[in-house]
Amino acid sequence: MNKNITTKSIYLLLLCIISLSTNAQNNRIKKFISNSQTSYVKLMFVGDIPINKRVVESAYRSKGHTYDFQPIFHYIRPYLNLGDIVAGSLETTIGTPPYGKFPQYRSPEDIATSLKYTGFNVLFTANGKSIYQDAETWKTQNDILKKVKIASTGSFENIEERSERNPLIVEKRGVKIAFLNYMDGIENSTSISPIINALDTALARKDIALAKKRGAEFIVVYMHWGKEFEVRSNARQQIVSKMLSHAGANLIVGTHTHTVQDMNIETYEQNGKTRDALTVYSMGDFLSTANSTKVNSSAIFEIIVSKNKQTKEINIEDFGYIPTYCYSYNYSGKNTWSIVPVRQVELDNIEIQFMSPQEREQMKSAAENIRHKFSPYMQEIEYKLTNEIINDVAESLTVTKKPMNEKEYVSLEKINLLHKDYGFGRVLDTEKKIDPNAPIYRIQFMATRKEKKVDTRFYRHLKEYEVVKENGYYKYLIGIENDVETINNYCEEVRRLGHPKAFVVVYKKGKRISNN
Repeated sequence: MNKNITTKSIYLLLLCIISLSTNAQNNRIKKFISNSQTSYVKLMFVGDIPINKRVVESAYRSKGHTYDFQPIFHYIRPYLNLGDIVAGSLETTIGTPPYGKFPQYRSPEDIATSLKYTGFNVLFTANGKSIYQDAETWKTQNDILKKVKIASTGSFENIEERSERNPLIVEKRGVKIAFLNYMDGIENSTSISPIINALDTALARKDIALAKKRGAEFIVVYMHWGKEFEVRSNARQQIVSKMLSHAGANLIVGTHTHTVQDMNIETYEQNGKTRDALTVYSMGDFLSTANSTKVNSSAIFEIIVSKNKQTKEINIEDFGYIPTYCYSYNYSGKNTWSIVPVRQVELDNIEIQFMSPQEREQMKSAAENIRHKFSPYMQEIEYKLTNEIINDVAESLTVTKKPMNEKEYVSLEKINLLHKDYGFGRVLDTEKKIDPNAPIYRIQFMATRKEKKVDTRFYRHLKEYEVVKENGYYKYLIGIENDVETINNYCEEVRRLGHPKAFVVVYKKGKRISNN
């Protein structure tokens, strides 16, 4: 790439990223189907992004007296640049020196630019750092975020601004999405500037109703809640979750605990139809300088929302998670941190600098804990990366000075991009051809005397399963391949996602001939 990089070059780069997306289930390449009758919006969420003194010091460059936070996000930017809306909790205050000092953890303007390049376009500010801001610092931060075109909500300069930006409504691809942000454990006060959105159940219900009145078609509530270092949601979080989802929230995402917590799905009857409300209680600290494996691990939550352009019906097409890990290393005498996509490190698809074998094992162990919590509800999403792609993304961001998910650069509806299939409702296999005369390999994951229905809402990786009655048993099968390596990879993934006794079976001309 060079200084004359074009829009077409960026299209091709994104095509390269997505076309290398690996289907962890079956390694098949899929084609993204652009449907003129349906709009799709991809939302990606992370947890806390704290910028403390150690992070600021690691980013300082004496030559030019500048701050460079880009290395922190170097490995993860290709993922987040694929989201239409990318959001997280800004656990810092952006403004003037002194930087990194408790309790404000103020940081320089450069962090806003780095977050923008990483793909963030929405930030939440109702958290433990915002409560220490004064009005002047808050206004400086707000001006900086506006300059880099990052929307924010959760804290407000005054009551007038709260009325204007609460809820925050973002329209993408014709879908109006409302964002509300609350901090549990403090009281609302309109006499202190800035105003921080404290959780008040009656007020939250009013805000959700207001979001609907202003045209919101999908409502997200981002919560700062829970007890620090707890690995499971507590009774208070669960009660609040039910209240918010019952009031009309479609998605509740949490942070603050420094750990990844569990997930919940509630189903409601509404206007004769069922509606699912999802809660991801905590995604952990996206950026961490802790000396703790469980604190250094986190997750990106991805959800696809669709809208039928004729009926105006809104649906959750699918959702999943990406385990990440923030590791530390010493570079030129400075402690430095970097966030990596765990699966790509496990598969050796990307070469990570300075990660010790011990920390690599710690990372894998922490990721398995996340998988254990989430696998009953959703699948792990895997986008295959290479160091070449990561470096190309870094260079394109440097040259264009704009993230790839800016509307003028990427329109997934207009480009027929290759994409992996994770059961998403808008992908279709156009490449797969099965030879019926050759051996056909399938995966059996269960057998019962009486037929049972598999709840694919909780076992999403089994959503295309088939039941075959053989020798007095109901046998539950998934997958259909001619290639042994592909079916073995698929079987390994099915085992990892909750069915450890799954195995490969062989059929020929419709008749089962053996177990593999």
